[in-house]
Amino acid sequence: MVSSAELSTQAVGLERNLIRILRLATVWDAIILIDEADVYLEQRSFHQVERNALVSVALRLLEYHRGVVFLTTNRIKCFDDAFLSRFSIAIKYPNLEAPARLLIWQNFFRLAGCVVRHKDDLEHRSDSPDSFVEVNEIPKREVSFSDLEDLSKKPFNGQSPIAKDCIILILSSGRTIKNLVRTAQALAVASEEPLSIEHVKIVVHAQEKFFTEFAS
Repeated sequence: MVSSAELSTQAVGLERNLIRILRLATVWDAIILIDEADVYLEQRSFHQVERNALVSVALRLLEYHRGVVFLTTNRIKCFDDAFLSRFSIAIKYPNLEAPARLLIWQNFFRLAGCVVRHKDDLEHRSDSPDSFVEVNEIPKREVSFSDLEDLSKKPFNGQSPIAKDCIILILSSGRTIKNLVRTAQALAVASEEPLSIEHVKIVVHAQEKFFTEFAS
């Protein structure tokens, strides 16, 4: 994977670095992924000479590369028309639906050392004669599956429709869910408490307040 920071935002630097990377990919028979490629693919204009030079360099070098190159962006409407006819295929990734978000929440909580408990697991454990904790045993951090399910389905409780749309869009990102769990984990450590769903709710609520203020 190559980021725009590695390629340079100057035409001369971009040409030098991109030629080197394309040559390496050819020798290694590797696939290239350029992340946030929109900086090189934006619509050209008469008033931005440096921008036009970047686009021209990227267009020329990528068009004649014999290997496979993936370009990622979330600003497809800014693309220069010249690129659109040169893509072999364009793939749109829609926002994550609730089941996918739920799976991501579960995965990141497990990575944080939590056990995701279903209702049946909790009932079985409470009814079992062996369901006790030894004096020296450290209890596992647990989160309820139903709590994660609610969080994945109803990520926003604010009043502003604009803020609601923003936060739902933000919380549809796996990267944001990872950051929320990480921040909640830091909050739990600072509070000297085991990580729980309540810490995540505090972080999400802070996001809600920000977007409500931002929308107003």
